[in-house]
Amino acid sequence: MGTQPLVTSMVILNTEGMRVCARYCNKSLFPDLESERAFERDLLKKVSATVTGHDEEIFELDNHLVVYKWYDNVVMFLTGSTSENELVLADTLRTYEEGLSIILRAMLDEKTLLDSLETVLLAMDELIDQEGIILETDPQLLATRVSSGGVTLADGMPLGEQTFTQAFQSARDQLTRSILS
Repeated sequence: MGTQPLVTSMVILNTEGMRVCARYCNKSLFPDLESERAFERDLLKKVSATVTGHDEEIFELDNHLVVYKWYDNVVMFLTGSTSENELVLADTLRTYEEGLSIILRAMLDEKTLLDSLETVLLAMDELIDQEGIILETDPQLLATRVSSGGVTLADGMPLGEQTFTQAFQSARDQLTRSILS
């Protein structure tokens, strides 16, 4: 009988190494911000030397199994221990990426991710919990759960049914309300 696969971290960096967002699930491996930043530098240094395309790639780094995907100006990383199943980790990253693609209409670039940071973080919450337990493996269900988690227009229209203009207006209204309250 095997154990449940665990994620040790999920990190999105821009191509200059600046953090877009991250979740570190194993506080014994990453006890502070300094250890997290050092790991992020090592991750980007390793992939910058080996980038071959936009497919998922897998490598080992300091007792971590790392799955990553490179986009135009961001890189998504998902890590687990070297004893984890690399296919499970790759599928988990793919679930996140495809779920975000559904929600954000395939716009996985730094500006879109930062502009939609609440949604990006909510998707991360729905994908893995604080301890690294994988909660979802279906990108469509992930997108549905995130969209029903508050990413709607004021009249209750789900994100997936909004036009770009409606979604932009909704985001602007929500930002205005949060600033004024």
